[in-house]
Amino acid sequence: MSLLPVRFSFARSWPLVLLLLALLSFVGSWLANNYGQFSDNSLLSPNAAHLQNLVNQAAATAGREAGRVAVECQPPAAPDFSRLLTECSYPTFVAVNGQIAGWSASGPEPTSAELADPRAERLTETTLGEFLVVRRALGPVVVLVYVPLARHYGISNRYLREGATPALLQGMEVQVRAAPVQPNAANGLVAALVDTQGQYLFSVVQLPGNALAGRLLPLALLVLGIAFYTVGWLGLVRRWWQQGQVALALVVLAGTPLVLRLVLLYLGLPYAWLELPLFDPRVYAVSGWAPSLGDLLLNGLLAVLLAGSLVLMSHHYELPARAGRAPGGRWGCLPWQGL
Repeated sequence: MSLLPVRFSFARSWPLVLLLLALLSFVGSWLANNYGQFSDNSLLSPNAAHLQNLVNQAAATAGREAGRVAVECQPPAAPDFSRLLTECSYPTFVAVNGQIAGWSASGPEPTSAELADPRAERLTETTLGEFLVVRRALGPVVVLVYVPLARHYGISNRYLREGATPALLQGMEVQVRAAPVQPNAANGLVAALVDTQGQYLFSVVQLPGNALAGRLLPLALLVLGIAFYTVGWLGLVRRWWQQGQVALALVVLAGTPLVLRLVLLYLGLPYAWLELPLFDPRVYAVSGWAPSLGDLLLNGLLAVLLAGSLVLMSHHYELPARAGRAPGGRWGCLPWQGL
């Protein structure tokens, strides 16, 4: 007896192939996000000129506002909190005769040594993060402006990454170093930044694997995996529907996107990997089920898919007709019980 060769039928197996590719894409996305390393020469890494321009603009704004505040707060005038709040772009502290007399926002409280430091611009490192301090003095009034470079929080929560005043280096995932860093002594790109007088301020180190390119690959693999996952399950649903397994097809059709949505919410994706404005909770947030505008749109899409599944079920089982033929006070036979 001869054995017939086993032939691989792609027409029947392509949904399973896509689901396998989806699994591989999800695993690859996780590995790329946690262990991926990329070249330091990435074109998407912030360059020194761009960083220096950011610092110069922030220092100029802070210096201009600090000078105006110093003039307005000359004795006997007292600092006005509401006015400072509206006029100052960054946390600003006003000291009169060495004593803090007013401030515009919460931030690292200046010490007596910091108030006495005559430098117009300098770096300060605190438990809240690294700040560029801009100082202006006029008579007995000293104004210190704290420009946030990078913020640190004691908890890991994606909704508390930045406050009302975003850090200057937000999203770049760089390290700020007070001491000069030699290029060959750091495992990444190094930029030495100077103040408006050309004096050294601090160094910025772009670590490998933290550039934007390091976030795009995991996100691309995630999107690819979702596409494979969706098309693969739709293929199985179509097959089961054609085979008469309508109940199973409808359950999978409704349950597959629901499971995917719950997983994305639990992991905080895609915002946890790439801070897209559409998924930024600082822009729009309702609750844990809709922590951003993008999440709200995905929830709406899920609701449409679930409603579509109900419409398909109603149409296939002729639920309105069954309800019309049922005796008064009864819903009629269940779909799987027949008429």
